[in-house]
Amino acid sequence: MNDYSITVGNLADGAHSFEFKIDDTFFKNFTDSEIQYANINSRITLTKRFNKRLLSIILKGEINRMLCDLCAEEIDIEINEKTDVIIKTFEEKINEDSDESVIYINSYDNQLSIKHLLFELITLSLPKKKSHKLNINGSKKCNKQMLDLIKEYSTIKSKNVNQIWEKLKNIK
Repeated sequence: MNDYSITVGNLADGAHSFEFKIDDTFFKNFTDSEIQYANINSRITLTKRFNKRLLSIILKGEINRMLCDLCAEEIDIEINEKTDVIIKTFEEKINEDSDESVIYINSYDNQLSIKHLLFELITLSLPKKKSHKLNINGSKKCNKQMLDLIKEYSTIKSKNVNQIWEKLKNIK
């Protein structure tokens, strides 16, 4: 099941489970992804009752070798997400507004590829600020040498200004 497709048509009522392993090869298909290395397990449950279908997605694992926003050292980020998505057919779409928690499919589709959905969920689960975890003392484990180097190069040093140019700025 490395194509990340699930069966949605011709299913009996009840819960149907699917599992996918998401690793480095998954992200190679997404050339613009900031994520390149990962080890994530996804558990998908498709619950069908009458004509209603609910897709529950659980992602657990970690994204590896991301860069810390503070010190630029590689870190691993844990992922633990749960999302529910409703699956509807095109016929049901006619009178409803667009919603990101709904996937629309053709009524005759038997398979649903969730590759892009998994990619979006993983990408959106990244924290806004990626940094080292806090240690026991409540401080970050960032690389001290790198932080000092960044501080040194980010401070503005005063320039030797030629006084003639300063006097010309005042002429108006």
